[in-house]
Parts: sequence; C-alpha cells; structure tokens
Amino acid sequence: MTDIPLTFHRPSADFPRPSIRYGFDAFDKLLAAHYYKAEHLAVDFEACETAMRRHIVSGMLTLSQRQQRFEEHQARLRERLA
Repeated sequence: MTDIPLTFHRPSADFPRPSIRYGFDAFDKLLAAHYYKAEHLAVDFEACETAMRRHIVSGMLTLSQRQQRFEEHQARLRERLA
C-alpha cells in the first residue's frame, strides 16, 4: 500500500498543521495507489471522488483541487500506458 499517515495530530508549535503541499503529495500518492491500470482510465471524476472522500487527505484539498489532481493523474497515466 502507501506510506500515507492515516491520522493527524493537533497543530502546535512543535507539530504544525500539515502544509497544502503535503495535501497535494498525499492525494497524488492515493491516486497512484488506486488508479494505475488501463481500465482505470475509464473512471470519471465523480466515481473517483466517491472513492477518495473516505480518506482523510481528501479533506485537505478543495473539490476543484481534487478534480485538477485527478485529471492530471489520468493524463500522466494515459501517457505512461500509451
């Protein structure tokens, strides 16, 4: 599976709030773990959103950010599998 942490700690001086960059990276890893085969290219964003919403990292990004990351992931996957 992936090395994405499943819990977050309360922000403090010693442990600051996760950055948006962390959210992007974690969501990209989640996409890569779930969508990696040719048949995954047929998945649309709505189906992806339904599957990804159960993961905590999806809450770090807006809907439009998640959709953009998904579309970019699918384009890279399409290129890789061509």
